[in-house]
Amino acid sequence: GADAGADAGADAGADTSGWGGGGRGNTRGNCSTVPGAVGADARQSHRDAKELAARRDEDRRRLRRDAELLTQFRDGDCVKVPVPGSATGATQTVRAKMEPVVVLDEERYGPAPVAIARPVIRVKSPHVRGGEMVFTRIDPKNVDTSMIVHVRPGWNDLYAYLTGEASQAHAPNAIRGATKENPATRRLRPKCKAFVCTMSERQYAHEMWRLLDPRGALLPLNDVHALHKRVVCVEHGRGEKKSLAHATRGATHVPELSVIVDDRTNVWERRAQKNILAIAPFMPYNTDTGPGLQGEVAGKGGVMGMVQSMLNEVRFKFSQQWTRWAQRCDRGDPLRPGGERPDAGEILAPLMASWAEDNTATIVRQGGAARAAAGAGSSLNAVLKSLGRSKSNAEEAQRRRDAEAKAKAEEEERAKAEERAREEEKQKRWLAEAQAKLKEEERARAEEAKVRAEEQRRLLE
Repeated sequence: GADAGADAGADAGADTSGWGGGGRGNTRGNCSTVPGAVGADARQSHRDAKELAARRDEDRRRLRRDAELLTQFRDGDCVKVPVPGSATGATQTVRAKMEPVVVLDEERYGPAPVAIARPVIRVKSPHVRGGEMVFTRIDPKNVDTSMIVHVRPGWNDLYAYLTGEASQAHAPNAIRGATKENPATRRLRPKCKAFVCTMSERQYAHEMWRLLDPRGALLPLNDVHALHKRVVCVEHGRGEKKSLAHATRGATHVPELSVIVDDRTNVWERRAQKNILAIAPFMPYNTDTGPGLQGEVAGKGGVMGMVQSMLNEVRFKFSQQWTRWAQRCDRGDPLRPGGERPDAGEILAPLMASWAEDNTATIVRQGGAARAAAGAGSSLNAVLKSLGRSKSNAEEAQRRRDAEAKAKAEEEERAKAEERAREEEKQKRWLAEAQAKLKEEERARAEEAKVRAEEQRRLLE
């Protein structure tokens, strides 16, 4: 899942606060949800000025509270958080634990990988149920690199699904960190090969993914050189677009097998658009301009839960189509109409279109459809446009498949016609050769009869 894990799962709104966030500048201050994205807030078009003002006040309160916690972590490697379940407002002090990390930073440590220890605190989020907050420090010797990371609710469930863990109880998460592997537990295979493609600075991206994948089940955290091949940093300043070929270092059959999970689609090249599972951005501090935290819950009802459901459906349909395609290959007719190799992007596009249609129906059911439809920039219009684009893309893909199938059928017919012509030509040559052989034999017999007649004549004489 390209950027959504490390980028959208981290502190997406910290760039507007002036602290944390990885130093990418104000690239998300006006970030809006991709039309038709999974987890988009259907009520966004009905917010009035009073609700927006209340949201801004709540954002500022949340930001001030987190700034205080970050200051405590920076100054004392500890934070004071409420005691879970306490009705009196009691607080407890949580101290940082030193976590070993293997890094490759020529500027700070030289050309060889080195092991360092970073102070890390993992606590439950006070802002949203099921969320988590992690405090870390990129450079342990520089307190100014301290940062706070918000982990999206539902990530642990999605992580357990991607890694193939039997249950969430046995899966490591951002709060518990890496757990010791039980020798009796069978080794599980991940459901995907994960890559990260981000516009963040490399050390920041590596640390964000380490916090999300503490055991290294999806990416090789202890092999820095291998990790560099799986975490690709794109230079945003040069206007470079993300691509599947770049993100996967040129792996084979990438477009047919890939699903991109991202909250931004305009940073990807055109050819990769059909592979994007667009989700709403996670913005704890910009709920007035973003989708807010209402849909941010763990489980199937949250954004990450819906992502898991859609990924599971794509894998199931891909497996079905692959089985049918393999059977056609075994029979020797993979080129007949309808026998194309399955493509994850072609499966995902109609699913996203269906999601956009359902989201549109939700907006209409909540009332104010006429008002929503009247505004050129309304959520309804945005979703309808996305739905139109998705349907148009699906129709174009279907036309392309039909044209390819027709071309393959015509090519197959031409091949059969050429084969028939070759067989006919072969038959003609064989017949001509047989006739010539018969004539030669007849001439030989006639010559032999003539010789015998001449011999008899000489004997009679």
